[in-house]
Amino acid sequence: MMVIRQAMEEGSDVRFLYTKEDQASEWRTVTPLELTHLHRASHASRCVLAYCHLRQVERHFVLSRIKQICCVAAVRS
Repeated sequence: MMVIRQAMEEGSDVRFLYTKEDQASEWRTVTPLELTHLHRASHASRCVLAYCHLRQVERHFVLSRIKQICCVAAVRS
């Protein structure tokens, strides 16, 4: 995803609507760290490893579940 790559290059965060496995959607603001693949027993998914500001932990987000993405100013404490 171009927006994620751009954010990593600029040191920006991204905000997106993320649909979880149970189909509930939540807005997330994250600091993207790496584009990668998440390997599961039956398949691999393209993901972004990112620091999630909501959960305050690094998490994988499956790219196909990300909607309405945009860069935002970095959120730092």
